[in-house]
Amino acid sequence: MENHWEKLYSSLNDRAMMKYPFSIIIELLNFYYKKYPGVLPSEINALELGCGGGANIKYLAEQGCNVYGIDISQTAIDYCIRSFNVSGLHGEMSVASVDNLPFKDNFFHMVIDHGSLVCVNEDMYQKAIDEVHRVTVGGGVILLTPQSEISTKKIKLFSDDGHASASFKGNNIYVNNIGLYGVIKILNDRFKVVFLRRNDRVSYVISDDCKFIDEEITNSVYHMFIEKL
Repeated sequence: MENHWEKLYSSLNDRAMMKYPFSIIIELLNFYYKKYPGVLPSEINALELGCGGGANIKYLAEQGCNVYGIDISQTAIDYCIRSFNVSGLHGEMSVASVDNLPFKDNFFHMVIDHGSLVCVNEDMYQKAIDEVHRVTVGGGVILLTPQSEISTKKIKLFSDDGHASASFKGNNIYVNNIGLYGVIKILNDRFKVVFLRRNDRVSYVISDDCKFIDEEITNSVYHMFIEKL
């Protein structure tokens, strides 16, 4: 099976790598500290699924957390390791799939999925959530970012045979249409939703003469914090 993410990262290299963390990662860490006052950063084991260039876990490492990252792209992992080394930070990054996590049971206090699980089919999504449940401690907090039902339809297109018919950054990256209720069904009472917010971004394509809006594009995702029961 062709690895489209490796193709993406190897073709764009540094241009495909985020340099700064998403703001929701800062919110997640603050949420964890409020939930567990007095906890030290060195007591937090954090994992990111689909870590890419590692900007999110790099931020957590800078705060003193023990960080781990997986990605199915060797190029992304190599970049992540170099970035950590240059900054003098420690992290453990490896090539792995979200449905087969190379970690022991009940190890992570925090797990991050920022745009990773939207790129797998429903069967793999189920297996990934099973794996997240296995490796997370009771009371651990997980970030999920499913697509919202109001996103522009072309963002969520997929063909009848389950293969991607939409593209992302010039490569055929699969994007599922598992909505909020589908995600909650997959969680199956093993997790409690403790934070939920919808984030809408509307952008416009302007005509060449700058007189008309040719297209309106809505990109909407949910930010969910879930707690393992």
